[in-house]
Amino acid sequence: MAIQGTDIKINFSLKQDDGSALDLSGYPGITVHIYDKAMRNPLLKFSRVSATGYIVLSIVNAAAGTLEIILPKAQTATFPEGEIMAEVRLKKADGTYSAITDVELFTMEKSITPQETIPV
Repeated sequence: MAIQGTDIKINFSLKQDDGSALDLSGYPGITVHIYDKAMRNPLLKFSRVSATGYIVLSIVNAAAGTLEIILPKAQTATFPEGEIMAEVRLKKADGTYSAITDVELFTMEKSITPQETIPV
């Protein structure tokens, strides 16, 4: 579960089909697309390199296949309630693509608002 209007850090650990780490150094193009499951509306996009419309993601350990994204609170404040998903797209130097789709991240809940104080 996550709350609207909070910073959310997500770490990905990408694996080969045999369970070994996917070495990200062979993928100069990496993007992560965040969307809501119900409507499949795009919410945020991250990229390994600086690009218009994308937030730069962090490669934590390329050899171990780990990367990190941070969903800023200003953007999560606008996320709809419900399941939030991701798609990771990988582009090799030779131009071939692969994708990891429908990655379940968390369920977004409404932000918590202070309740009115009632005198007793």
